[in-house]
Amino acid sequence: MTEILDGAAVAKLTNEKTANRVAKLGKPVTLAVIYDPQNDGSRLYVGMKSKKAAALGIQTKDIPTAA
Repeated sequence: MTEILDGAAVAKLTNEKTANRVAKLGKPVTLAVIYDPQNDGSRLYVGMKSKKAAALGIQTKDIPTAA
């Protein structure tokens, strides 16, 4: 039987669980992202990841590739 999932509800629950796990660790969690600063799509993607990480209590380190 096919079941239609509520993607927004699943994402909300997953984000809440992740934020709680990060908070319980008691030490900083960091996401390092290597990206191409010359690529608009790459910069946009990194920005979205950084925003979501911050909302979850995760630090980010953006590392641009050399030109």
